[in-house]
Amino acid sequence: MIGGDFDTWSFQQDREGLMRELVHAPMKRNVLIKDATHFVLFEKNREQFFGEILKFMKE
Repeated sequence: MIGGDFDTWSFQQDREGLMRELVHAPMKRNVLIKDATHFVLFEKNREQFFGEILKFMKE
């Protein structure tokens, strides 16, 4: 899960709840990107967003 700290559609509490429910997932990660909204892929911190995706895919 990746979310921005200013995300008003996907709240951190909701992401944490989903992470607790993913009991059979072989790996999972909850990443919070500073100064980002729900549309982080279009924002200044998009490199961190894409970097987190690549890091997860390489594990």
